[in-house]
Formats: sequence, structure tokens, C-alpha cells
Amino acid sequence: MMTSIGIFRRRYLSNFLAIVLAVSGLQAIAISSAPTASALTWTDVTGPTGRAKDWQHIRTNNDGSVIGVVSQGAIQGNLGDLYLSRDSGASWTYTSQPTSNYYGLYRLAISGNGNIAIAADDSYIVKATYSGSAWSYSTRAWSNPSGSGTNQRCAGYGPNFNSFAASTDGSNWVAGARDEGCVYSSSDSGANWSNANIGGTNFGSAISADGTIRVTSNTNGNIYRNSGSGWSAISTSGLPASTGWSHIACDSTCTKMAIATYGGKIYTTSNSGANWSAGGSANRNTVDLSMSLDGSVIAIADGAEIYISKDLGATWSGEGQTGKTWTGVTVSGDGTKIYAAASDGTIRKANIPPTISVACSGGGSFSIENNVVTTSTLDCAGAVVIPDGVTSIASNAFYRVGKTAEEQLRITSVTIANSVTSVGAHAFNANKGITSLTLGTGLTTIGAYGFRDLYALTNLVIPPSVRTIGTWAFA
Repeated sequence: MMTSIGIFRRRYLSNFLAIVLAVSGLQAIAISSAPTASALTWTDVTGPTGRAKDWQHIRTNNDGSVIGVVSQGAIQGNLGDLYLSRDSGASWTYTSQPTSNYYGLYRLAISGNGNIAIAADDSYIVKATYSGSAWSYSTRAWSNPSGSGTNQRCAGYGPNFNSFAASTDGSNWVAGARDEGCVYSSSDSGANWSNANIGGTNFGSAISADGTIRVTSNTNGNIYRNSGSGWSAISTSGLPASTGWSHIACDSTCTKMAIATYGGKIYTTSNSGANWSAGGSANRNTVDLSMSLDGSVIAIADGAEIYISKDLGATWSGEGQTGKTWTGVTVSGDGTKIYAAASDGTIRKANIPPTISVACSGGGSFSIENNVVTTSTLDCAGAVVIPDGVTSIASNAFYRVGKTAEEQLRITSVTIANSVTSVGAHAFNANKGITSLTLGTGLTTIGAYGFRDLYALTNLVIPPSVRTIGTWAFA
């Protein structure tokens, strides 16, 4: 039978539900952990054979077909190499010659089209160019004395490269250098480099897809942009003062950006740096940061785990990849693939499912991934209709606790398709404007606090398929 409840004394509702369900032969069970959006499915990549494989960094191209990893090797043993794959890791080539110098290779980048890779450490650069059916290699030497001329060191040592970024066609590059105050740029596919002394240590670097905008993050707490007329500091509004930024990534136009530092939060902007926010980020020991070309996927490696955000840092999910020392993570430009590398030679990959955006009737939207409703925008308003084919609604998908009164009142009705079997904890908590709630006939589980504080709801029909209801689900 269908259970119909008139909601007139809210604080007694959960107890009343327990009685009604018991009479119906069902169970009311306190659920402390309810369905959440699933982590990605990760698999090991058959790593390259060769010499040292203590991976220091990993990068991929726009479609995820080309992968590069670099190794440090034995100090003073000249064993650091650049390994490259053009078939998503099925087969590899590596730079048996030339090899790196004292400290091996530390950082690399790959052009969006996958035809140029550059890796370096200290004052050594190795460039790989793909043409026809093979990679060719070249190196870059630096002239003395130091200065601002082509291929000159900024200081009397280094450059000590710490990051690289490339445009889609590989013609434009930017590189951050540690131990000196310069940023290096190339506009001829990495053949020649110029420098600009902007002060501090420029650990992170990023570039727009067309190469017209370059950005760098600095240990003096500044972020710099070059749109063709020289480097200038951009806004740090919303960022903690006196924080050195070791990593930066941007979308195809450097409108959306993310920055991070070891031990701190990940901050993002959607307006070219005018305003920054930490969103739902916790403090992380971030060692690498990557973003897709549309900004829809951000990934970090914090050494012990891989974290992903698909809403510009508002929420983050751990990928369950503990037990390794992760040194690098990279998202393909199209946002469909992710790779991670660890210091023990492990390389793992996962496919990122597409996100389907469904409009709310009064504006805003909610997102579906792998048949799971994962999140919603705060401007989602009016009627929310969960479509057929969705199997669950993740915890916190429409969570409004602590939001403004206007945001809590925007959603007025919810209709859940019969294909949905579970509603996660806090899924619709504090949506105080909902006056109509229709639960599908396939629903079996309602998580704790799933529909708590729906103050405007006066009637509710619970289908007989429901077997478990979490603590305070309707309180």
C-alpha cells in the first residue's frame, strides 16, 4: 500500500514514520552513510620499460592519447629520462639519448595536439617533437653572462625550471623557474626562450589554448599575467595574504583558474582572477594540479591521494587511490581522461564520464554522472524533475543548509522518477520552499536527513518500495 502522511507536527514525523512503516511490514533504519557520487574506476597502465622509473611528473594532451612521464634517476648517474606514449599508455618510447644532468628530469608539459613535449630540471631542457611516425629530440643550452637576451639565464645559475605549459599547437610556451625571479617564454615551439624578471620564485605556470595569455604563480603571494604587453600582477581578492603559490592551472582562455600551495587550500576563480574562493577545499599537501580546457574538471595530487572537483572547487571527492606516493596528476584537455603517476613507477588512469546538465524550471540546473544526480547549482529554482534512467541522488546533491533564505526557498517541487532507488544523506536538506514532493515507485532507501526541514511540505506519499529510512530523514 501507499503510505500517505499529513505533515502537521514535524518534530514527531520520524517517529510516526517508524510506526507507519512497521505496520506496513517495512523497517525504519538509521543510516549514517548514504549513497554518494561514485569515485572513478582506476586501472594500472602497463608502465614503460627502461632505466629509472621513479616518476616525478606526468602530463597528457587534449584527447588523452599522448602521455609523458619523467624520472629523476640516480643523482649524478645521468639516468633521468622522458618517456612518451601515443596510445594512452599501451606502448612507450624513451630518451635513451640525450639524458639529463645531475638531478634528472623534474617537470614536463605536452602541447594540446600531442606533437611536442618539453621536460627539464635545473638548466637542462629536452624537447621531443613528433613527426611522421617517430619522435626526435633536441636540447637547449644557456649562454652566459646572465641577462634578458635570447636563451640567457636570468641569474648567474639555473634557470632551475619548476613548471611548463604549452598552447594547443605547441608554438607558445611558458616556464616557471625556482631559485631566481624570472619567467621564461617561447614563441617558436620551444626552440628559443626569453626571460622576464618579475621577482619571487615562479613555481607554477599556465597558458591559454591559443597561447596569447600566460600566467604564473609566485612565492611572494602574487599571480602574474602576460597578455602580450608584459607581465603584471592580477587581483588576489579572496586569497590569504603572504601565501606562496606553487601551482596554477587555467582553462582555454585563462578565465577559470585554480591555484594551490603545499599545506593549503585550493582556490579558484571564474572571472580571470578578479575574485577567488576556496569553495569546499580542505587543506591539502598539493604536489600537482591540472584543469581541463573548459574548466569543468580540476584534479590535484596531494601525495597520498587524488582529488577531483567537477564544479570549479565547490566540492571535492577523493578517488580512493591511497597507498601510493603520488607525484603527478593530469587531466586531458577534453576532460574525459585522467592519469596519475607515483614515485614507485605506478601509472594509473581513469575515464571521466560526461556530465549531463538538466535545467530546473525556474533557472539553474543539476548534474547527472553515471546515472547519479551529483550536484546542483544554487540558482536552481522552481520544479526539479529527476528524469527516468537516474538510479540514485547523491548525498548533498541539493543541500541548502547554511545558504541564504532566498536560496533555501528557490526549489518549489521535486518529482523523482521510478528508476531512482536511493536518495543520499542530506540530499534535499533545508529546501524550505518545497510544497510538492513525489517519490518514485522504485525508491528503496532514503538517507539520513535526506528531506529534512522541508517546512512548506504539508503532504507526502511514501511508496511501498521504501525499505529503509535514515535518521531524521523527514524531521
